[in-house]
Amino acid sequence: ANYVALMVTPFLRRPLRALAPLFILSASAPASGKSLLSALTGLLTGQQVVAWPGDSEEELEKLITATFTVESGAVVFDNLPEGEVIASAKLASLLTSPAWSGRILGKSGMGSWPNDRLWMATGNNLRVGGDIASRSVSIRLRPMGPHPEQRTGFAIPDLQGWVKDPANRAALMHKLLVLVADWAAAGRTRDTTVPQMRQFTPWAQGAGGFLAHHGITGFL
Repeated sequence: ANYVALMVTPFLRRPLRALAPLFILSASAPASGKSLLSALTGLLTGQQVVAWPGDSEEELEKLITATFTVESGAVVFDNLPEGEVIASAKLASLLTSPAWSGRILGKSGMGSWPNDRLWMATGNNLRVGGDIASRSVSIRLRPMGPHPEQRTGFAIPDLQGWVKDPANRAALMHKLLVLVADWAAAGRTRDTTVPQMRQFTPWAQGAGGFLAHHGITGFL
């Protein structure tokens, strides 16, 4: 349910006029499919894949500013170190700001951009701390075996190759938009029973209403 919410968030943010949380795709073992799942969504809107700068708040601020100078709909902090605690104050501030301002590298001036992107992080056994705990949604992968890369029997055997085909991405986006349009035609129902998420409650209630409308349970 949380992953479906991730997939439709780029198409719900405008009608909901809502901030969106950080989506953390974490797995209990390597090769579980974290980066693949983030790409399955990120490639629909254009994604940037960037390295996590660790504990350097200064470098993270520069990195965030740099991502806004490139056209994209999603930013993925990919493959964080095992067990990393995401507790950045700069990232927490970004997630709750409708706009981001920063000094453009190589230039003397400042820039300002609407914060309309999807923010994701991937890694194994990731944890959260500080304000990130209330500003993020977890999507946890728990493969039932010691070698996830050896799993078989998937409905789409080569999902990584499948998503690289523009025709497949177009078909996926079409299906998502049909679901969003059906929810909108039903009155953009909201689920007020979902857990409160402070600034992200409008998003949570809207995404929860979308999922409930389509019979998808277990959100948050």
